[in-house]
Order: sequence, then C-alpha cells, then structure tokens
Amino acid sequence: QTVRFLLGSPYARFLAMGSYRTGANALVVAANEGHVGVVKFLLASPYAEKLANCKTPRGFNALMVAARQGRAEVVKNLLDSIHGVALIQAKIASGANALMYAVQGGHKEVVQLLLGFGFIKSQLAAQGQSGGALDIAVADGHKEVADLLRKYGAVCFVSNVGTALSANITYSQ
Repeated sequence: QTVRFLLGSPYARFLAMGSYRTGANALVVAANEGHVGVVKFLLASPYAEKLANCKTPRGFNALMVAARQGRAEVVKNLLDSIHGVALIQAKIASGANALMYAVQGGHKEVVQLLLGFGFIKSQLAAQGQSGGALDIAVADGHKEVADLLRKYGAVCFVSNVGTALSANITYSQ
C-alpha cells in the first residue's frame, strides 16, 4: 500500500532515481530485503525501466544485490521481467556480475536460475579481480556450485585464488 501511494505521489520520480545518500532506488532496496511483492509491483509500474536501469554509485543493480543475498524468488522475478537481459548483462567496474555474487554466497538455487536464464559463455567466463565464477566457487569452498558451473562450461582462470570478491553488497553501497 505504501509503495502504491508513493508511486502515485509527486515523489515517485525520487523513488526511481535513488537515494541521494546511498544511490539505491526502491527496486534495489526491495531486492536486497527480499520483498517479492514490492519488486513485482515496481516492475509493473510506469517507472520500471528507470528503476531497473539504476545502479548504485559502486555499480550494483537490483539483480546483483538479490543474487548476493540469495533472494531466489526476487531473482526469478527480475529475470522474468522485460529488463531481465539488461540486468543480467551488467557488471561493476571490477568485472564482477550477478553470477559471481550468487556464487560467492554459495546460493546454488540463484546460480541455477541465472544459468538457466541463459547466462552466455562470455559472462560465465567473465573475470573480476578474483578470477571467474568457477574460481570463486572453488576458492570459497562451494563444491556443489562449482560442479554446476562446470556442467555449464565454466573454467578456472586463477590457480591460486584467495577470498573472492571482498565487496559486501548492500543497498547502501
């Protein structure tokens, strides 16, 4: 109800633009917190494109945040939206993408959703500062996730990987 009210108010454009302090908009916050109903409502709103295209100052979009938090139902709704392709193709300056964040968290269900959506090979092989998705899974001890990635053709880029992706994504970054 509150979101519906705010989207109908003169302040709606501010929800879509993001917070001055954090850079996160309503969709990023809802994805981070796992509010599936709010995510669905926002993706059906007239501001959906602006909400989906918004990134925090560090470059995180709603899909990256949801993937890092292991919010499988939110990830599914984001991927099923007309913005799914753009969301999945995004990466931050270091080269990290939504798949890498899901892998880092060991969120097998989210990794499966991303791979099932058609994460293309160049994205699967994308390298961040700590190597690719498989490097991260191996380094962080996520054997089931590593096996799943190998099934989809992922390869290791770094033989001696330390702790992967030290960035802790929250909507406030």
